[in-house]
Amino acid sequence: MNIAMVVPRNTSFGPESATATDLDTRDFVLHSRYAATTRIITHPVDKPFPGFNITFVPRHKTGVHSIQGRAFAEAAIQDKTDLVVVQQHVPTAIEIARRARKRGIPVILHRHANVRPPKHLLGRLRQRWLYSRFTRTLWVSHYSRGLFLHVHPALANQAVVMHNGLDMEDWHPARERAREVLFVGRAHPEKGAVEAAQGAAEALQDQPDWHARFILGRATRDVAYTQRIKDALAPLGTRAEWHQDVPHAKAKAAFERAAIALVPSVYEEPFGRTALEAFAGGAAVVTSARGGLSEIVGDLCVRLAEVTPTAIAETLRNLMADQAELRRLSDAGRKRAVEQFDIRVLSARLDALYDNAVR
Repeated sequence: MNIAMVVPRNTSFGPESATATDLDTRDFVLHSRYAATTRIITHPVDKPFPGFNITFVPRHKTGVHSIQGRAFAEAAIQDKTDLVVVQQHVPTAIEIARRARKRGIPVILHRHANVRPPKHLLGRLRQRWLYSRFTRTLWVSHYSRGLFLHVHPALANQAVVMHNGLDMEDWHPARERAREVLFVGRAHPEKGAVEAAQGAAEALQDQPDWHARFILGRATRDVAYTQRIKDALAPLGTRAEWHQDVPHAKAKAAFERAAIALVPSVYEEPFGRTALEAFAGGAAVVTSARGGLSEIVGDLCVRLAEVTPTAIAETLRNLMADQAELRRLSDAGRKRAVEQFDIRVLSARLDALYDNAVR
């Protein structure tokens, strides 16, 4: 099967600045039985992920969705294309589906975010019509699919849950964990980054052998919010580190050694890749478990009663004082990741969906 895998807007398909969508796409394609016949169609990057067949579509200077969508459609729809999969971006997927239909080529939309339901009836009807153009829609969690079907129950048969996964053989948890509280994510209010920094600083104040590490993602643009994180960590002095716009490999290494990972999302996460990476790396997870996060962590985490600095600090103090619980959570979280989120199993399931869509 020849698959055109479209990775459009707000992505960077390379190791230096990959988004979660880029990483998920890379992992699924790499472990697919159709890897050799899959083309990645995306915007140019200086250093793309090696080993992939990539077609670059130049960024149009206006950034107009319809113009960019046409460019992606022209690159994706070839004589030998059997299936087009579009990651995340609905306007691009709609333009491709419109053109692909004339050629009888199925189009799958793979969503990595929660749907935003229109406020008015006409908007909902239009959204339902747009989503009905796809052969399948893939959702990263039962939570995300449920939100979609709450608005569009008539589309239940085409909406499928496809959790993201990791290559667990590529993750190597340290047996002896660093006494470190780790936060990885965007410096954005919805991620609870300031609350995490304030809570960590309070909890670590009287724990001189513990330190904090904050790794802020490439999507960070709010300078004032980022400064609030730095200010919150300042009382810890050299026992607090923050990094920004670093390659994913650096975050992966941090998960593999940190004793505790904080995932205190304030909003309902569609999935929450950082929690899965924390499990894979062997960190004990403290989380709000909101939205799709609960499907990753189950009961093998410490759930925050509320996302406030006080609640985070109290939770961290209790966990840091209980080495046996830290070890239990580390081992159990890793086991859950291996058993339920191995990319080889999930990729085989996705391949079967592709087969079904083409048939």
